[in-house]
Amino acid sequence: MTLLSAAYWDGGLIKVISDHKYILFEIGEAATISKYSRNLKKVNWDKYREFLNLKFHTGLPWHDPTSYSEADEHATRITEAIQGALDAVCPEKNSLKRKAVPWWSKELSTMRKATRKAFKKAKSMKNPIEWEAYRDVRKIYEATINYASMAEILQRCRRSTRSKPTDKNPISK
Repeated sequence: MTLLSAAYWDGGLIKVISDHKYILFEIGEAATISKYSRNLKKVNWDKYREFLNLKFHTGLPWHDPTSYSEADEHATRITEAIQGALDAVCPEKNSLKRKAVPWWSKELSTMRKATRKAFKKAKSMKNPIEWEAYRDVRKIYEATINYASMAEILQRCRRSTRSKPTDKNPISK
């Protein structure tokens, strides 16, 4: 995906009779949004520290910068070291975007939230009655999902065959 960035904008230079002012802008180069992401929960932080220590002790000078350009150079080297260590222990992976399913509804979203809420309550209270209540809510939720998805499949089959629906389930064989 790309985003357009305004390279230059200005407001209010043109005199107008109205109390609304013109906003002038120029469109710059398109910025791309990465389709890659990292799972920072699975990072081996000890290994990350080892990589950073290795980078800092071997390649980075540690004297105080004497000019702005030298400070920028230090900042760039530190950033590259941090980025390199992160790339080594947590490489970027293609983030998979799931397509929305046509049968999902607001009712299912509400039921999903209720199921999660029942699970969290059962987990925190550690009471067999709460676990039974959670299982009942989950059973209804899963049955509703199965019914909605099967209804969509049947509807799609009816549209594709353009014939009268049969009593038989076209999926089971």
